[in-house]
Amino acid sequence: VVLMTVLGEPIKPMAQEGAPMVQAQPHPLYPHTKTVWSDEEGTDLAKTLGDSKFVLMQGHGASMTGKTPEDSVISMLQLEEQARMNYWALVAKGSDHPFIPDTLVNEITDRPPQHEYPHFKELMRAIGGNPPRDGVWNSYKKKVSGGMVAP
Repeated sequence: VVLMTVLGEPIKPMAQEGAPMVQAQPHPLYPHTKTVWSDEEGTDLAKTLGDSKFVLMQGHGASMTGKTPEDSVISMLQLEEQARMNYWALVAKGSDHPFIPDTLVNEITDRPPQHEYPHFKELMRAIGGNPPRDGVWNSYKKKVSGGMVAP
């Protein structure tokens, strides 16, 4: 993300994970590299964020919102992966590199929820709801908490 903000290149959908999040263009850009310390800076960053899920920070990275800490962290990982793939495409093909078009990104979101499909209903009934989708979060949680001693 940092590199893409410095290069002034947009982050376009390049993989399924996080594609809807980066679909709308342009992404809000906070035109500062400094860390936000004051109330005034925080207010300015929040205004730049607006209704978006994230705000890019020039030469610094991004700030991500979410319904939970888990949502924010996983979304940030997805944004980083989208940015990484965009950089590779930029190097390989230039600024006008191909990306996943809106019609294909919309296929991800413009369909019924998984639990409404007949072949998933029985499974979800058997396990008592939706299957857990927290494997990535649990993996990172385990990784960063290794060796930590509880207070």
